[in-house]
Amino acid sequence: MSTPRKNRFWTYVLLLLLLLIGAAIALVLSLPARLVYERYAERVLPLRLQGVEGTPWNGRAGMAWYGLEPIGPVRWQIAPWSLLGGTAQGTLDVQGPQWQADTRFVVRRKRIELSAARGGFPAGMLAGALDIPSLQLLGDIRIDMQDVVIEDGLVKLAIGQMTWENVGVSGAAEARLGRVIVDFAPMPDGAILGTVRDDGGPLEAAGRIELRGLQFHAEVTLHARPGHDHIREALLYVGQRTLDGGSVLRVDGTIRQLY
Repeated sequence: MSTPRKNRFWTYVLLLLLLLIGAAIALVLSLPARLVYERYAERVLPLRLQGVEGTPWNGRAGMAWYGLEPIGPVRWQIAPWSLLGGTAQGTLDVQGPQWQADTRFVVRRKRIELSAARGGFPAGMLAGALDIPSLQLLGDIRIDMQDVVIEDGLVKLAIGQMTWENVGVSGAAEARLGRVIVDFAPMPDGAILGTVRDDGGPLEAAGRIELRGLQFHAEVTLHARPGHDHIREALLYVGQRTLDGGSVLRVDGTIRQLY
């Protein structure tokens, strides 16, 4: 006679536990993103967010900064179920005045995986890396990456393409040089290789960029195709002159660790 009462008791306990779990999940899902960001803000430096709204799963920031560099408004969506596997999966969209990007992401501890990452920014932002003080870089950079892996703040894998649209330089001479394309792929030793080429326009470009940890080396040969003397004049101020009238641009440097 006591068995049915015991079964009912445990049924009530189970229902109560389910209700408590459901209430806890609802509470977590409705947490303001601002409170969560304030709790962990120091851990994500040098990334800073302003005007955080929404929830951790579906929210936005009126402005994102990377160090002193303004990025722009950011929107994100994260699948709550992904946390059950110890990861955070979602999408990110940036639409700033200079930076634009959208990507899918997976975050695992200190590892970030990006897929279908597309974006763009002004070519002038490359000036610090290329170190050509006599010239101002013109045009726009477009990025279309199939896969990117960042671990401990270092880029470990990059597969995709970067295109410098309407390449231009201004300084003692000014010229629009066409389009330069860089195809990225992994090397057997773990480094990342970028193969540089042109699209058949007035500027002939061929070379490679190697990224190993925080160190990069670039060596690109540039020539003006016949009939484009203005480009030949512009190349006088880029890199080292070659015997055939072209230029070789060699750059060695370091990139900033992302986090």
